[in-house]
Amino acid sequence: MNFAAAPVTGRLKSPVPSGVYFMMGLYLVLEYTRIPSIYPFIGLLRPQLVLMLALIACWLRFGDRDDLKHPIVKFVAAFAVLCGLGMLYAPNTRASFNMMFNILTSLVAIILPLLSFVRTLDRLRWFLGLFVLSNTFIALWAFTHGGKGPGGFITDENDCALVLNVALPFAAALVKWPNESRAKRLLWIGCGVLLLLGSIATLSRGGFLGLVAAGLVAFWYSPNKLRVIGTLVVGVMIAVPLAPLILPPRYMAEIESIGDPTDSTSQNRIYFWKLGWMMYKQNPVIGVGAGNYPWTVSDYERQLPPEEIFRGRYSAGRPSHSLYFTLLPELGSVGVFIFGTLVWRVIQTGVRVRVHTAVERPRRQRTTAPPPVPVSQDEQAFDSVGRALISSCFAFLVTGAFISVLYYPSFWHLTGIAAALGVIYATRSGTRPVPAAVR
Repeated sequence: MNFAAAPVTGRLKSPVPSGVYFMMGLYLVLEYTRIPSIYPFIGLLRPQLVLMLALIACWLRFGDRDDLKHPIVKFVAAFAVLCGLGMLYAPNTRASFNMMFNILTSLVAIILPLLSFVRTLDRLRWFLGLFVLSNTFIALWAFTHGGKGPGGFITDENDCALVLNVALPFAAALVKWPNESRAKRLLWIGCGVLLLLGSIATLSRGGFLGLVAAGLVAFWYSPNKLRVIGTLVVGVMIAVPLAPLILPPRYMAEIESIGDPTDSTSQNRIYFWKLGWMMYKQNPVIGVGAGNYPWTVSDYERQLPPEEIFRGRYSAGRPSHSLYFTLLPELGSVGVFIFGTLVWRVIQTGVRVRVHTAVERPRRQRTTAPPPVPVSQDEQAFDSVGRALISSCFAFLVTGAFISVLYYPSFWHLTGIAAALGVIYATRSGTRPVPAAVR
């Protein structure tokens, strides 16, 4: 796929060099494979920072300033500003700065480049392919390293499960992409299997629930539910005898312990969530400051009777172990509104681009009923990516309920994919002007 000299902007600036796409792809690969963490001498060169600065320069040179008016860009920027406000009142101002920097990094290195430079379905397929392949590397690493990720924000087993769950629906979308060769379909099927096995290898109970959520959402939005049921039945018949060979020895025991009220990990999480709720009630507007749950949690523990303190010691420096009980106490109701709006935007985009009738295979008519309305190849691609986007978002929301991932890249990259997908769909449907250079 050649992206050289591909004009994409609404203001008809100079054609975008292929090097811009190379830098976008390299940044994405480094972000997920964590190669700078695996090889520290590469990390010393700060390649992601260099690429981020280069992408900012490229966007200023070739990008469309109108992209700054996109609702998703506005709300992501507002979220970053809210994080930055913590520097004015939070106990740990550096933590608030770091969280603001994380969000702004996703905005300038992924979201804005996606909006400006990924303006066709072919380019979106290229980006999603790199996204899936990078996460497949993580899956292979987890499968061979006891369920842990290669480093950075993916080191922990639960965090690793989350990024794999988020990527899995997009592997399924690429399998269904129209006009893909058999070899590529087999590649994406293999990636999907590895992503699933990698998530299982983490032994993450939240990861399991996220997989279930993604599967249920995919089934709900599937236009051919009977076919899906048939495939699942066959898959279960094959998988059950092989389960002892495929699943890690402790996996079923971990899953069975999900509802165990005596499990110490569950008790610990509930305790931290209770403290997070206390923080929110006492700081309901803008919270205690981004990244400041660990730095204020002991202050709220001191308000508890001594017998209610978990294991008889304070929890200073410990995270909340929940996306929601990070959001509520740290950023308050304002943060909930901004984040909730972004979630709604992502899901709404997935719903809007879907084909709302079954995508029929060519077949001989056996009845006098009118033939199905033909669905174009572009509509099939939009439908596949739309369903994947919704499933991926729910995988994040469910898996993230048990880990502190609010400021991690996964969700913010989903907002970028949603923004680009919405623009491509609007351009194709005629609701957004098509630049003369790309007609």
